[in-house]
Amino acid sequence: MVDLIGGDYTDRSLTVLRDTGQVVAAEGPATHPDPRVRRLYVDPTTAALDELAAAVDGGELSVDIAQILPITELAAAHRRSESGRVRGKIVLTADR
Repeated sequence: MVDLIGGDYTDRSLTVLRDTGQVVAAEGPATHPDPRVRRLYVDPTTAALDELAAAVDGGELSVDIAQILPITELAAAHRRSESGRVRGKIVLTADR
């Protein structure tokens, strides 16, 4: 799972993670006592984003998507996220 929140969210995530699972944390300390936690330093350059895309394409990194909504449904997405019952990420799309 990917943790973009940090704080106690990382530790709470470990309680529902399979023994073989990993948490990739974009926030928080550089090290964690649980070896299933990996720290990801985000560098928003084209090269860094290409590396992340390659990890997804190569199956090294996966993201569970709960729902895909248009940006016009932002309020509904926010309410659903706040419910605490979402498993995975809510993705918002924008038309160009």
